[in-house]
Amino acid sequence: MGRTWHGETHRPRRPTGPALHRSARTAPSGSGTAPGRRGDGLDLVSCWPRLWFALSDAAREEVARARRRVDAAAVTAAWALPYAVAGVRWGPAGVAAAGLLLLGWRWGRVAAAEYAEIVESAVDVHTRDLATAMGVPLRSDQVTPEVGRALTHLARKGM
Repeated sequence: MGRTWHGETHRPRRPTGPALHRSARTAPSGSGTAPGRRGDGLDLVSCWPRLWFALSDAAREEVARARRRVDAAAVTAAWALPYAVAGVRWGPAGVAAAGLLLLGWRWGRVAAAEYAEIVESAVDVHTRDLATAMGVPLRSDQVTPEVGRALTHLARKGM
């Protein structure tokens, strides 16, 4: 189901709300694999701490900056709680609570999408560096599913 705008129906390019959660559980990165695992066989949950050390300083700062925007949105939404409590006794505080909650939710969605995009870009650009640092040979300078599985195996300490 899409939204109508100027007589045309538009569907979102990416899942939103509950559909985003559902897609993250069933087919992350469009690969149909387990959550946190990409089509290249790399398990980000296991490999991210190691990949962090392979990132350039500029990439690390960009990831950290995006994460701070997500955190700021969460703090904005969290401030709705004390205002909601005050709103029980004083009505305008309830309106402020609703505004803060909506603002935090909206900022959070935008910030989370940007954060996900930046993290994915960092992984795409620096996975070869991680493979080199961990001694996994690359064929034709590409990260293949075999390379991803080898990195995951090393990150999990053989588990």
